[in-house]
Amino acid sequence: MLKGSLWWRKTKDLPRLVRLWIEVISKKWARQMFRAHEGLSKEYEVSCDELDFLVENAKKFPEVLGARMMGGGFGGCTINIVKKGFGQQLVDSISPVYKKEFNLELTPIFVKTDNGSELVY
Repeated sequence: MLKGSLWWRKTKDLPRLVRLWIEVISKKWARQMFRAHEGLSKEYEVSCDELDFLVENAKKFPEVLGARMMGGGFGGCTINIVKKGFGQQLVDSISPVYKKEFNLELTPIFVKTDNGSELVY
């Protein structure tokens, strides 16, 4: 009876533990994005002032878990991992200072995660 009770409690905790594990791993992965940008900017020297500005300003918000440059060639952009519902607020906060610094308008593209790769018949 006792073993069955322990198994039941552990099984009930499993979804909570999986959610916690995903949250911890996601935060660590997102913070690594800041480090990756630093390397791209300072070591490889493939960033630009505008992208560095966006990443540095995004770091100021605790709702931004990570940010880095991506793309390039024709200007590139930054990808920002933000807490759900904070994207527009981030754009609204950074747009005026970006405009003042570079005399450029931000052009945000909002995306959401999906199921990822899957087989479609």
